[in-house]
Amino acid sequence: MRAKAAEVTARVDQLAAELDEVSTRIKAVSVTAKSADQLIRATVGPEGRLTRLELDRDIYTFHTPDELAREIEETIAAAATEAQQRVMAMCRPFVSDDQMQAALSYDYKTLAQGLTGGPRDEPIPA
Repeated sequence: MRAKAAEVTARVDQLAAELDEVSTRIKAVSVTAKSADQLIRATVGPEGRLTRLELDRDIYTFHTPDELAREIEETIAAAATEAQQRVMAMCRPFVSDDQMQAALSYDYKTLAQGLTGGPRDEPIPA
């Protein structure tokens, strides 16, 4: 019995260490995307939030304001999608893609079902 308990404790400790490492790696995710014309560079962090935006000084020569806005949005979205894919890949050993997608889209009901193995009727505490 003690040997089994020691084995379980060792596995839990190993898993905790692995999760700490993955957490550190996730926090370090930074993705930069460039627009098709290379005039826009958008960098996002692991949550897909913009951390840096660079515009070529000649950008207004090539784009109307509406085109520029659309290009910026598309470039940020491309970087955010890549960041999300990297985070999901890092989490894959610990959670399913469905659980990860539920977490990323704030779908807590689906996330709770995946973590508990079934539907959750009671509300999740705030």
